[in-house]
Amino acid sequence: MIYLQLLLISAACCFIIDISGFMDSLKRGVHRLLRGRALYIDFSMKPFDCSLCASLWGGLIWLGISHWYFGLHITFWACAFCLFLAYISPIITNILLGIKEMLIRITNKIG
Repeated sequence: MIYLQLLLISAACCFIIDISGFMDSLKRGVHRLLRGRALYIDFSMKPFDCSLCASLWGGLIWLGISHWYFGLHITFWACAFCLFLAYISPIITNILLGIKEMLIRITNKIG
């Protein structure tokens, strides 16, 4: 069960950071807040704008929360799975985009 939760956390991080464009909007808002209408300069907000970093830290934080709140034990394999999911975050992003393309093709054939 914990492995499925870690996979879903990683998929959510990949979607929010790589696909949705939320981080670009957030960075523009922060830039506008700090610098006004000055020329936008792209900057890094790691670990929040990197799907690898967000997947790793999100998974590790979830392991900590599940250990503290639910009493689950943090195992070596769960930590290793977090590292693996972070490592394959570009592949997870491509899988999400592939699912979207497949569903678009299916709905085009139906309609």
